[in-house]
Amino acid sequence: MVSIITKKINGNEYLYLVHSIRIKQKIIQKTIKYVGKKRPVPKEEFECMKQSYENKDWILDESNDKLSYQDHNFMKKASDAYQEYLENLDRISGEKER
Repeated sequence: MVSIITKKINGNEYLYLVHSIRIKQKIIQKTIKYVGKKRPVPKEEFECMKQSYENKDWILDESNDKLSYQDHNFMKKASDAYQEYLENLDRISGEKER
């Protein structure tokens, strides 16, 4: 299970994305990624983080995050709208557009 936890370091609070695994009666947490200073995290941003961790993210590559999590949803909608536009073109116009 993936979740966000708060760690207090030198009096400051920071957010981390962690993956929790239950082994018998013990829960082991593996830190996946530093998120930043403590702040409210929107549900959409958290979902993007989970998808990225599970390698289901279509924007992030293995070496570096190219976009912030807030931009993922916007880019996905733009990509879907462009795909729909291409599907509505006739064959020749579609080939020219691509």
